[in-house]
Amino acid sequence: MTADDLKIVETMTLLSTLMVAQGYSNDPRKWREVVASLQTGCIPSTAKSGADCINERLIPTQMGCERKSTIGKHPCGNYTGISRKNSWEEQVEYLKVKIRDLGRHYFDRFDPVTGELIESWWMTGEQAYEILLPKIKKDFLRKKKQAEEGKSPADPRPSGTICWKEIKKYGTKEI
Repeated sequence: MTADDLKIVETMTLLSTLMVAQGYSNDPRKWREVVASLQTGCIPSTAKSGADCINERLIPTQMGCERKSTIGKHPCGNYTGISRKNSWEEQVEYLKVKIRDLGRHYFDRFDPVTGELIESWWMTGEQAYEILLPKIKKDFLRKKKQAEEGKSPADPRPSGTICWKEIKKYGTKEI
């Protein structure tokens, strides 16, 4: 092992230890959410499921928020792995709780080399819901039809994306 390899191992151990000591996730895939939350004045979630962070500046206080991050050219929000319900009506009720009722949806972009947060935008839960609802409905119906035809998709859960154009149009730049 080289000296630089040793630094990597030691830094990873230190970061993991600090994250766990603060009650944050020990999963490195969640660490960007923690960093972006701290840098935007939010409280990172210590729960294993639910909101990614809490923004105490929102009314009502302690309102949960969703975070989406990328190292790509522009922020975006991929909403994948959404629990599939039996009917579209049930799906809508689920989406109201999981998307609309959250205080904010943050879209963070990190530098692919340094890992620094270089851009963060947000929109309200209502805005994210209005953008995603028709996209998720289209995917829900497409996958339902495939299943009815005996061509079950590899992942039957519906998904949708909030793209950069929509973030620029409806979002508010935080960083």
